[in-house]
Formats: sequence, structure tokens, C-alpha cells
Amino acid sequence: MTAGRALARTCFEGLPRGLGAAEREAYWGSVEVPYRPYYAYEEVLAVFGDAPGIGTSLLSAFERLTAVLSDGEVSALPPVPEPVRRLCVDAYRRRRPGAVPHGDGPDDGRPGFVQTREQAPGPLGKASSRARAQSRARRYAGSGN
Repeated sequence: MTAGRALARTCFEGLPRGLGAAEREAYWGSVEVPYRPYYAYEEVLAVFGDAPGIGTSLLSAFERLTAVLSDGEVSALPPVPEPVRRLCVDAYRRRRPGAVPHGDGPDDGRPGFVQTREQAPGPLGKASSRARAQSRARRYAGSGN
């Protein structure tokens, strides 16, 4: 990771212009976006995958970068209500074939978050329940909340 940082700084040497060495060092530290393996394998946006206010999260890194790019006009995303955040994460969570969710989410306190389709109550086929959850997540994202 240190080699990657050094390469980026070499490629963009002298940028941003008008900063002293200490200011430039602070700049690079503030705009770095960390690698998180979870996001490499899942189709979840950091706005839903990360709880707000965690300084080391991917969401916080993108908020810091946005603040720099917008000259401080935009520095944070309004918090997504926790039930909505969990619904969106669940809507895009990859599951084993033939499994469907139950409960509020992976941390709803109940063992066996994923159960087989045969055990699920009602018409909770994998495709239909996931499509409904994704539709609710898209409606929330488009509502401006």
C-alpha cells in the first residue's frame, strides 16, 4: 500500500498547486480512499454499507474527498435512517442459491438469517423477494430523503 501511495504522489507531483509541503501532505492524507474488500465483492454503495460517523469508513473517505472537490460546500451526506440503510444493504446482499432472507437483516439478533426457500413463510421466492427489496431501495434513493 505504501508503494501505491508513493506512485500516486509521484504521478501527481506538484499538485494541488499553491500548497506547501505540510499542506500537501495533509491534502493527500485527507483525500485517500481506502480499499475495503467487502466492497470489491458486493454490489453495495458505501452510503448504505457504512454507518455514518465512522472516520475510517469508505463513506467517510468519500465525504472528505467530496468536501475537497466542492471547496467545502458539500461535506457529508444526510444520514440515511438505520432501517432504510439495512433494507438497502439486504436488498443487494449476495446469497447462496436457494436461500432467502428473514428478519430485519444480518444483525437482527436471530440465528439463521438465511433460510432455505422451503422453510420460508409465504411466497418468498429468491427472485421476487430480492426484486421487491431492490425496488424499495430504489424508491428511497430517488425520493430525495
